[in-house]
Amino acid sequence: MTAPEQVAAGGTYTYTLTYGNAGSGTDATDLTMAVPVGTTFVSASSGGTLSGGVVTWKAISLTAGQASSQQLTVKAPKSAGAVISAAANLINATTLASYTRGTADTVIASTNALDVGVSATPDPAVAGETVTYSIHVSNPTTSYTGGFYVYASVPNYTTVTQAQAGDASCTGPTWPCTAGEELYWATSLEGGASETWQFSAQVASGTVAPPVGSLLATTVTTGIGGSAVAVVSIKPK
Repeated sequence: MTAPEQVAAGGTYTYTLTYGNAGSGTDATDLTMAVPVGTTFVSASSGGTLSGGVVTWKAISLTAGQASSQQLTVKAPKSAGAVISAAANLINATTLASYTRGTADTVIASTNALDVGVSATPDPAVAGETVTYSIHVSNPTTSYTGGFYVYASVPNYTTVTQAQAGDASCTGPTWPCTAGEELYWATSLEGGASETWQFSAQVASGTVAPPVGSLLATTVTTGIGGSAVAVVSIKPK
């Protein structure tokens, strides 16, 4: 019995049940598999019927040395992190004695294609100070991920000049990039690879300085999933 080790939350995947006759006779057998708890039945290969949450392929006859297989397709739950356990049995159609049993576990993975993190230094900060935000994005899969953007919102009470942007572009029409606008970088990542970007934000001072206790937050997102937030508080000078 085989199944993917990991599938995306809400995705569809298939169990393959392989069986054979290692004896010398030909006995009529039934193949049964309960639809795994947490999944939704989608389809079964030819001859499989669903009843009471169990799929059965009845009266399978194999000559000595013959092998075959059946498939059961289900839809995964939408909650990431769950482990789906499944089992199938090959039984004697008359006595119901079990010839063999197969099992498989499948992990329901996050739908996010990327892991995203962001940190800020210094924290806390004072009015007029420069805060540097460091963004780290990694691709935890084995697949190439190309053609996406990484976005970082400019925190309240700050501005980012083009020189401070770490080669980013700004969604605003002109520099500096201001609160409410976003910095963005175009990138791609091989499976297992990661990349880091930094930008510096100048905290306002004087009459427009943020009040003590204010929180300066940047939210980092990507065009294909994953997000992170870094928050800096304002302390007295």
